[in-house]
Amino acid sequence: MPTPKISLVIATYRSGEALDALVESLDRQSLPSAEWEAIFVDDGSPDDTFDRLTAFASTRPHFRVEQIENSGWPCRPRNTGMDLASGEYIGFMDHDDELFPDALRNAYAYAKAHGADALNGKEARTDDSGWSLDSLAKDMPQVLGRELPFGALTPTNPHKLYRLSFLREHGIRFREGGRVLWEDIFFNIDVLRHAEVISTLASTPYYHWRTTTGSGSTTFRRAKAEWWHWLTEVVRAIDDRLVDPKLAAERRALRDHQYRARLLESFNTYYPERSPEARKTIFEHARRLQLDHFPEEEDARLSVSNRLRAHLLRAGHPHAMDRLVRDDPFLVATATTTSQPRWADGALELEVESTWRTPSGDTPALRRSGSRVFKALPAEYHRVFEDGTLDVTDEVSRTTVEVGLRSASTSVAWLAPTDTEPWVSPDDSPRFGARGRALIDPRTAALGQPLARERWLISARCTMADHHAQPAAISPAAPAVRLSEHDGLYAASTSVEGHLVLDLAPKASSIAELLHPTGRTERVGKLVRIEVVVSEVEGTAALELPLQVRGAHFSRGAALRARLLGGHADHDNTWRTITATLTGADRTAWVEFDATDVGYLKLGLRHPEATGIYQLSPDGLLRAAHPRRTR
Repeated sequence: MPTPKISLVIATYRSGEALDALVESLDRQSLPSAEWEAIFVDDGSPDDTFDRLTAFASTRPHFRVEQIENSGWPCRPRNTGMDLASGEYIGFMDHDDELFPDALRNAYAYAKAHGADALNGKEARTDDSGWSLDSLAKDMPQVLGRELPFGALTPTNPHKLYRLSFLREHGIRFREGGRVLWEDIFFNIDVLRHAEVISTLASTPYYHWRTTTGSGSTTFRRAKAEWWHWLTEVVRAIDDRLVDPKLAAERRALRDHQYRARLLESFNTYYPERSPEARKTIFEHARRLQLDHFPEEEDARLSVSNRLRAHLLRAGHPHAMDRLVRDDPFLVATATTTSQPRWADGALELEVESTWRTPSGDTPALRRSGSRVFKALPAEYHRVFEDGTLDVTDEVSRTTVEVGLRSASTSVAWLAPTDTEPWVSPDDSPRFGARGRALIDPRTAALGQPLARERWLISARCTMADHHAQPAAISPAAPAVRLSEHDGLYAASTSVEGHLVLDLAPKASSIAELLHPTGRTERVGKLVRIEVVVSEVEGTAALELPLQVRGAHFSRGAALRARLLGGHADHDNTWRTITATLTGADRTAWVEFDATDVGYLKLGLRHPEATGIYQLSPDGLLRAAHPRRTR
């Protein structure tokens, strides 16, 4: 047998139904099955997981199944799989995740072309629309040696490709010994320590991390000593192993992440709601870790809110911390479209505005003093913090917003080109955020590649200092429809939840709901043409759509009487669906249909300016039938 290009190692334990989806994603791989292998190592599951794996392997020659005595964590199964692997590259998967169809083919080709010791592929995460968008923003043949705000292997999970001979040469293995929290970070620290080339492939969706109930990462608890023990071990490993001056940027990025996102993030909105015992545990462990490993000069790289927390922690003031997290909560962002989205030359133009607020939706407590902006904390804090410590002018004046798109079916996310500028209100108690103007071109929005013809959820990537948020974009706007002889119909519209959605393949049954009549109609014999609002028409386009209509003599009373008497209402009294044609040319679109026995029709049910139900007169005139729309 030739050497496989890739060996995939999947550790399993009581895998449940998610295992079926994982295997389906492997079956969809565009890399021929003869060129890769999948090694499943079951960690002594007490259920039927091993039997199911054996059944999968019986019809797939490139699958191999092993079972070991339960070890309690994925480390030993992964190491066992590594010993069994024979591929040029090795990849690791969790048993409830999936690969995208071109993952193995394109990742191997890119890693091979650039001689990568490790390849970081584009990843989507079920519960995080902004996951890895910064670190996986573009293809990079070599990430090491570049001054970047993130690490070369960020996010530091094992969902990547590694050159197997490289791992074996340097004895890089997963740390065993029962539950080893963040075992993937220890592994990737050793990869960083020895790698010569690390590549990033962002243009091909590679891995879908599905966060499921009971998965390992969901059992991590800040209020437990175990959590702090392993976080301390992670920091020690970073300090002890990444000592080469060439890795200074990697070391700093990893340390900053542990300090901000894990240690100081512990003092978040949920901290006051914890029990006194839990708060005591968190404060004491966090302070010990901070004093032992994070000198005060590193606080300069923190946001103002994090610097305040770091100061109270370092000074040993737990009661002041209890108050601060209430008086100065970490802010969250909201985003709203501020103009009517429109299509131009095949691309969607839209404007968004972000606003930073407290988790309860209130305006942050700020005060203006001359040209500077400060946190407006109660007077007692001024005995602890100098006024300059509360100055947030630079932070509020450098906020940004970028428009993001996320697939409704696969969770793959992209960022659209966005021109952004901050805004700060002139009030004495100012509000702040950023405004952005974005261009979404479906032909190139996926890092130069076309977007999949599906539904995309529009969000806003909001950044303020070291805080990030990616809320869905709230949109009060009317639908923006594009009709093309090549692409059919594209629509940007507002979802039931009030969020902006880009639909590149809308269902035929929903198209009429997006169309707002202009009031102009034409009738020639039985044929009626109703002009509707569209944002752009490309070429001469035509497509069929179902249209709900009913007869001219509809009577609700007659229909009710018929039902009460056990009879049936006349055909004219019921809504029925006919086939209409949507045609467009020269930036004008029309709905055309045979108006025989048509007295009422539904158009624009999802358009805020449309009535929804219209009456058609015998001479073809259209007028609103009801002042309130019926959905």
